[in-house]
Amino acid sequence: MAGYELRPVAIDRPAGRWPLALTAAVGLLAALLPSVEAYFVSHPQSLVEKLLLQGLKNTDARVLADKPVTPTFLFALLLYGPIAGIIEATPPQRWHEMATILDACDRATREAQTRIAIPKRFSLGVREMFALQPRLEHPRGRRALRVLEHPRFRAAYDLLVLRAEFGLAPQEMAQWWTRLQEVSVEERGLMADALAGATHAPPGPRRRTRSRRRRSGPPRSA
Repeated sequence: MAGYELRPVAIDRPAGRWPLALTAAVGLLAALLPSVEAYFVSHPQSLVEKLLLQGLKNTDARVLADKPVTPTFLFALLLYGPIAGIIEATPPQRWHEMATILDACDRATREAQTRIAIPKRFSLGVREMFALQPRLEHPRGRRALRVLEHPRFRAAYDLLVLRAEFGLAPQEMAQWWTRLQEVSVEERGLMADALAGATHAPPGPRRRTRSRRRRSGPPRSA
């Protein structure tokens, strides 16, 4: 029809909250993502739920600002609860092991794929985002600078910042990575060196020995 322009309908609602709440209320969340629904039921008002709502709010803001939004990040938000639940079911000493994280991502994705289709490029992206979290939380000197070149760095960084906002990751590390992206290449090297110096205690003074012979034994753990 001439002169007719289709415009989006503006809905007065809290950003990020209304779609999720409505989806859960009408039973769609349980039908489409039962593992997500189950996690929220067993963890009411959890930090993970708040993280998801804030992530959806941030996504709304990006859409309104005409900025790109990747489905990979949305799947990472939605599957955060199931992934966390699988990880927390293992012994605490294994929570930060790469094998544990990757296995949790794979299992949560397979469970979701029984109801919805998740293209492999998105499921692999979720896997990489979560796999990068330990490296972002514990950067190691100049090796950390290589993480900036990772194709999933930006998405993983956004997830780190969101986690830090709710105390699920160190706030100081989120701030460090934010600052690292703002400075020059030379300053990045200095920041990495300074971080390495702060996280590794200087070696103590050597003891003088009377004999050059050394007794064999296992190396000391760092």
